[in-house]
Amino acid sequence: MLKVNHSGKVYITPRLKATHTDFEQVHSNEDNQPSNSYVQSYNAICRATGETHTITILDTSCSFYKKDPNLASTLFIQEMLYLTSRFREKIKIEYSEFYENMIVLVTKRHEVLSQAVSKHPKDQFDVAKLIEGIATDLNYIQTKAETLNFTIQLNNISRFAYSNEYFLINWASGAEHDLIDKTESMCAQNFEDLRRLQIAKQIFELGLLSLQLMDVDSQEWQDLGNIKSSSIYNAALEAIMKSVESKNQSPQIQSILRKMLQKHLKPEELFAV
Repeated sequence: MLKVNHSGKVYITPRLKATHTDFEQVHSNEDNQPSNSYVQSYNAICRATGETHTITILDTSCSFYKKDPNLASTLFIQEMLYLTSRFREKIKIEYSEFYENMIVLVTKRHEVLSQAVSKHPKDQFDVAKLIEGIATDLNYIQTKAETLNFTIQLNNISRFAYSNEYFLINWASGAEHDLIDKTESMCAQNFEDLRRLQIAKQIFELGLLSLQLMDVDSQEWQDLGNIKSSSIYNAALEAIMKSVESKNQSPQIQSILRKMLQKHLKPEELFAV
């Protein structure tokens, strides 16, 4: 059985049909995903174990792949190898494959946060683990894949089922060709300055997303980044932190969030850059 949520091409290889059943599409390029989304994902039951797996496949029919198949393939392979190194026990190597230009990665089931937040109470999301996991990914990406510039949002973060292990997905959403072109002609210092600005922006976005998962009223924080006056900004931040405290967050998380949401953020205070 196969459940899909769009009318486009379905990517199920003959081997996957033999090893899995009850396929349900959980991510396609028509699902309000970032414009550079380049994957299709399915949940399916493994015939041998009865365990639900998530199957992620490079979408060779999407516009991003057609525009630059080498870049799309490279990013997918880099993302796949990174996940394998970080979550070795979660990867189902025996079912992953390459078939007719399709690269297939099979893992234990995970869910995109944009879908998870509508299914689970907010108190089931471990904000400390979210910050730790995504900061780890950002630190790696900014040192090993320097031309990627992510916007941190619910639809490019996933977490493994029955755990609070969070990670960035859809690396192509951070592949901005204009940025890549600029970095090729930049001197080392200018590139380093740009990289620090990117990291500061991403940490700030991660802080806002953390507030959302804590169920802090969006009216308190949604315009925080637009405040120009330092005094007004600091007052708004203090009000936000009082709301965070009321959510019974630990003093450590409160301290980290305060640093993440500073008007003049210093990324090195959170992790080495």
